[in-house]
Parts: sequence; C-alpha cells; structure tokens
Amino acid sequence: MPVPRTCERCAAEFFTPPSHKARFCSIACRDAGKSVDYVCPTCGKAFRYRASTPRKFCSKKCAGVETYKHLGKHSEGRSIDLTCEQCGLAFRRWAFEAAKVTRHFCGKACYNAWQTGQVRGPRSGNFPRGANHHNYKGKIAHVCERCGKTFEKFPSQSINGQGRFCSRACTRNRVELPCEQCGEVFTVKAAEAGTARFCSKACRFQWQRTGLVGDNNPNWKGGYSPYYGPNWRAQKRNVRRRDNYTCQHCGIAEADLRRQLDVHHIRPFREFGVERYREANAMVNLISLCDACHKRLDIR
Repeated sequence: MPVPRTCERCAAEFFTPPSHKARFCSIACRDAGKSVDYVCPTCGKAFRYRASTPRKFCSKKCAGVETYKHLGKHSEGRSIDLTCEQCGLAFRRWAFEAAKVTRHFCGKACYNAWQTGQVRGPRSGNFPRGANHHNYKGKIAHVCERCGKTFEKFPSQSINGQGRFCSRACTRNRVELPCEQCGEVFTVKAAEAGTARFCSKACRFQWQRTGLVGDNNPNWKGGYSPYYGPNWRAQKRNVRRRDNYTCQHCGIAEADLRRQLDVHHIRPFREFGVERYREANAMVNLISLCDACHKRLDIR
C-alpha cells in the first residue's frame, strides 16, 4: 500500500511504495539543489554551477583578467615592468621569475617566433653559438680504426660510438674474397667473411648442381640400385602371399588397389649390399605396402 511522504524541496505531499524511501516528489526537485546561480565579477555574466564546488568566475579567461588586475595593484616591489624582445609589448612579471632568465617575452608565441628566427633564419649574433655557448666543450680528436686518419668529433658523438671511424667508407668494414665458382673477386662484410663463398646466387646454384652430387653431398646414402639379388622376385611373391595381399599399414587390399603391392625392406638394402642379398631379402626384413604408405615410409 502506498505511503504518504513530504517533499523536502517544495513541501508537497506525494505517495511511494513502502520500500522506496524517496525524499523528493520529482526529478526537478531532486536536482534543484545541485546547481547554484552565480554572477561573474569580471564580465557580469550569470551562470550556473554545482553547489558542491563553488565557482567565482564563468571562465578561465575572466579568472586570468582578475589575476592580472590583482598583480598590478598588490605587487608593488615584487613585480617589475618588462618589454617583450619580439613584439615590443610592455608587460609585468614577478621579479624572482624575471631574474631567472636573460631574455623576456610576453608569451610562448613570441618566444617561439624569436627562437625560430634565431635557429632557422640568418644568424643575427643574438643567439650564443659554438664557442660562445656556455655548454660548448669543443671537439675531441680521434684516430680512425680502419685507415689511421685523424679526425674530430663532438663529445656527445664520441659517447654514442661515432668516434671510431672517420667516414662511411671506413665504417663499412668489408673484405675482398674470390668466388669459388667463377673466380671473380667480390666484397662482403668482415663478419660474413667466414661463410661467404660465392659472388652471386647464380654461382652458388651452379656449384650446388655440380658440387653437391654423389659422395660430395652430406646426405648421400649410397644411391639407388634396381638390382636386389637373384632371389628378389621370388621373395616379393612370397611376402605378398604371406601378408594376404594386404597393405600392412593402411589395410587396403591389392584387389581394391588394382595393382601389385610394393615390398619394402624394413632395414634398407644398401646397409647389406648385393654380397649379402640373402640377409637383406629375408622374409623377416620384408613387408607389403601400398604405394602411398611406401612413399611416406621412405621419406622418414
């Protein structure tokens, strides 16, 4: 059953369920006390702002104007009159702030304009450079590690590792080597001198086609010989009959395959040689496989 309540803002009576402990009759009454009307003392403009954080000025611009008025009235002896070196405008600044610098500007825009003209434009002599700068330390003499030539670098460049070589040509540490295929002399980095052997990919591929065949190839295993001894044909028939004409890996039948099953040496024939063909072609060393299973097993 609704319970009667009294609004804390307008004192109007309203009803809510017992579980709702409402204090205001509407959203307007609830939010009425959150914002307060203010009048800006600088421009006289009326504005609203939240009551929890009272505000005196309507904007930062008005607050800055009032601050500068206060500075002019109450800072006698603590602030001084200055003239901007870029635009010539007169302005005031705290004495302790003016004592920190030798050049004075009315704002960042004038300072940036002056700095741009000094750094990027023709030198007017106003900006300290070279030996006239208070941080100037001069250049340091170095000896090139490559050619032995003496050169100079600034201290910051020397710290960053630029004091070792006098030029880019010396920085590129390159050595000359003869190509193993065509004999032409080529240059490579000194770090690659131990592995570089050819002047181009064409020479490397040509050498691989002729120099990595047979016994010269590290993967050479003796090659393929089609002759497996005089009893090879008979042993193939016996192994297929023993395995019931079925692939011993995938189980496909020779009738479904429509070709004869391959006979594979479990231990490769090349390990025995033709002289020991009886051991290589023993029934325990042979197995029936289809063509696909035989290829996968040979790759391993």
